[in-house]
Amino acid sequence: MDIVRIKSFDMSYNTGTWVRKDIQSNFGLIDLDIVGWLVEDREDCVVVAGEYQPEDEQFRHLQAIPKVCIKEIIKLEEK
Repeated sequence: MDIVRIKSFDMSYNTGTWVRKDIQSNFGLIDLDIVGWLVEDREDCVVVAGEYQPEDEQFRHLQAIPKVCIKEIIKLEEK
């Protein structure tokens, strides 16, 4: 199983108060670097886990990243 670094973009969320003129230049989609175990490469998304327990093949901290948001997937070497 591969460990990967995924460069993607995602939505942003903020509950603070914004002045309209600041929104255009300071608020929008954000770039993300996600590192984890590549669990599944599906047609529409990539499933990554933050933790893996190999004896029972159990995963924790799963996330599905839509492929339309992925800019690059880099396989990392295990040491």
